[in-house]
Order: sequence, then structure tokens, then C-alpha cells
Amino acid sequence: MGSQLWYLVIMGPWHYIPLPEIEERLSIAQTVANGANPWFAVFDYALDHSREEAIRPVKELNSFLEKNEEYYTSTESAAKVAVLYSTQSSVFYLSREEGIYTVGGSGEEQNLVADIRKAHIATMKKRKQLCDEMQNRDFWGACYLLTRGHIPYDVILDNQLTDQALARYKVLVLPNSACLTDKQVLAIKRFVSRGGGLVADFETGRYDATGRLRADHPMANLFGISIVEGAMEPVPFEEYVKVKAQHEVTKSFGNQQLLARPLYCLKVQPQAGNEKDAEKASLATPLVFMNSTGSFYSVLKGESPYPAIIVREYGEGRVVYFPHLLSDMYTRYKIQEHEKLYINSILWAYKDMQPIEVIGPPTVELEVRKQVYPDKGGERFLVHLINNTGDMQRPISELVPIKEVKIYLRGFRPEKIYSLSSGKSIQFDRIEGCNEDGVVYSVTASKLNIYEVIVVEVFP
Repeated sequence: MGSQLWYLVIMGPWHYIPLPEIEERLSIAQTVANGANPWFAVFDYALDHSREEAIRPVKELNSFLEKNEEYYTSTESAAKVAVLYSTQSSVFYLSREEGIYTVGGSGEEQNLVADIRKAHIATMKKRKQLCDEMQNRDFWGACYLLTRGHIPYDVILDNQLTDQALARYKVLVLPNSACLTDKQVLAIKRFVSRGGGLVADFETGRYDATGRLRADHPMANLFGISIVEGAMEPVPFEEYVKVKAQHEVTKSFGNQQLLARPLYCLKVQPQAGNEKDAEKASLATPLVFMNSTGSFYSVLKGESPYPAIIVREYGEGRVVYFPHLLSDMYTRYKIQEHEKLYINSILWAYKDMQPIEVIGPPTVELEVRKQVYPDKGGERFLVHLINNTGDMQRPISELVPIKEVKIYLRGFRPEKIYSLSSGKSIQFDRIEGCNEDGVVYSVTASKLNIYEVIVVEVFP
């Protein structure tokens, strides 16, 4: 095991009631699947009247872990996507865009009259609180979206924005990472130039590491923007973006389709295209903001001049820039179209197909760990599958088993695949029509209850 994760086995603020059994099992599974070692704490009074309920799930899963200890020892993440949690931004970020500090009404209707009241946030304390909330929701939204897209990821910190640390990843995600040093900005640019993918949003990079607004946006050219004109008024209803052109990031939508506009948005102008410049020629804006409707049930007022997404190639890599807080919006409303847009963008930036791909409900969490055996010249992939398919409430009281999960393996030939829980071998098949450079193998994991590990042995 790697790091240690400590948490209380309690029912929220009711310290003497243990978590429901399914929640305990999921907590343990998610912890160990990410290479951490769980530490549990239970209040004595909870053991006085609910001992069996509190201890049984822990005892059973710990027995499984003890039996299979070698599969949880000396592992490393096999994730190819990194998500930055910017401590610099969480401490120092205070947006200078006055437009975001207008707070609208709830948008709720009563007798066909909507709450569209407005207020202005004036105090620095409340402004900082708003920026902190935006920052947290945007980060967690990115994590939720990647998990639902079956895309394993690592969370990295500011000090890992270096050439060496980024070299192992295919895609870097910057959720409103507003406060960056000059060295970090340069490392990000080099990462993309050398073939990496970048997905960034809103005010990423506009401020230095101590929160000072830079005179010139150091990532403007990377994002494909020429100027930031200001912020749109945050409105939680009846505002839209429209699919303007077809692209890999918008392939899930029809032409002219409307999507809900995220709450916090910037008015940016894209760089002009240039057929003689391959990078600028690749720049595309397949989504556009619609002009503000201003009220409920209002007629649409046409397209604005501002793009709602900018995609481009930069050096050998690809960049997706959202001039809004899409993942913050997803944290709030869980809109399916936003999920599709985000996952499409990650996969386009990734460029290649994922080496381990899972086909299953978005509620099945995928985590991939790896063990390397230098003496044998091989390695072992540990495909952790966690079933979060519950009864649409938290805490989860009932779990819905998944009949089967399809797994595709690319770029390597497995020697043996088996279930860690049963120890039984699992048949795998080479998909016909693939050449040696693009070999794909498929395997089916049958009936996923709460937690399973599919072991993939790869030896020469």
C-alpha cells in the first residue's frame, strides 16, 4: 500500500450510528483501489449497540485484503491522465472579473413567476468565499466526470508541474488553475508541445502564484485566445450555448443543438485562423454562446460573437479550452450533455485509444494499478472495478449488481487473466481485423457486485 486514508465509520453527524454496510464496503474498495491504506475509526458508543453492523464489512474486506496482500503491495498508478489540485489557487485566487460577483435569484418558479432577483457581492470576504466554492466545485466536477467516463486519473499538486513529473501522462487537466508560476506555465507548454493533451478552463494561468493578475495572459496563445473582454453575468436558467460545427468534441450532439450554459463564463475572442500556420489553422470553435435571453420563456436572441469552446493543436499536442466552469456546472446540476462534452474533450486530447478501456454503466468506477517485475521482464495490471450503482440516494442502502463489464486491452498481449476474488481464469479473445501494431484483446468480467479485481499478467 502507498499513502494512508483515515475516515470515521459514522453516519454523518450521528457519531454513535455506523455507516450502512454498503457505504463501508465501497469506502474500503475505493481506498485500496487507489493504492492507499484505510484507517478506520469507530466511536466506542457505536460498538455498544451496533458492533456487528460496524465491524462486519470491515472484517470481511480486510480478510480479502490479507489473503491477497501481494496484489496490493508495491503497486503504482497506471493512469495516463493527471488532474491538478492547485493549492496556490485555492489559497490566493480572487477573481478580478467584476461580472462574476452578481448573484442572481434561484430561478425557481411559482405561479409562472420566476425568482430572478439580483444582488452584488461587495465584501472581499464573500468574494473570496465565492471563488473558493467555484474552485472546489470545478475540481471535484472534473474528478466526477472522469470517474463516470471510466478514465483513470491521478491528482497532482503544484510542485508536480515539471517536465519529469508530467512525462508519464497523456493528458493534463487544469480545473480553473488560476494561480501559476512562470516556470509552471512553461512546463505546461512544453508538455503540450511534446505531444501531451491539455484540458483547461476559465481563468487558468491568468494570475501569478500569489494571486496577482498578470498584464498579459501567459497561456493565451496556448488556449487560442486573443483577448478576454470580461465575464458574463451568472444566470442559473434559460441561457444557452449552441453547437456551431461538427468536431470530435461535439460528436455526441446534433448540429445547432442547444446545451445549458454554465453559470460562470468569460467573453473571449479567439485567435484569427491562418492557413499558412498549421497550428492556427487547426483552431476550431464548434460551440458558441448564445446572446443572453434575460428572462424566462424569452425568444432566443441569436448567437454571440464569443466561443464556448476552443480546440486546437499546439506543437505535437492538443488543447481544449473552456472559457467557462463546465465541471463546476456539472457538480451543481449533473447535466448529461455536459458529461458527454467533457469526456469527448478528454478523449480527443488523449489522441490515442486508452490501453485499458471499460464498457459499462458510468456508475462502475475503474482504477488501474500496475506491478513491475524487472527480474522477469514483465508486469501485472490490476484492473479494479467498483460498483457504485445504488438506489439513487445517499447513504446507499441497496446496490444493483452489474451483469457483465466488457474490458478492452490495447498495446500489449496478456499471458493470463483471472479474477482475484474467485481465482478463476478468464478467457480473453483477440479481436479480428487488428494488425500487430494495434492489437486489441477483449475480456468480459461477469457479475460485478460491489468490488472485483481483474488481474492481467503480461510477460514476454
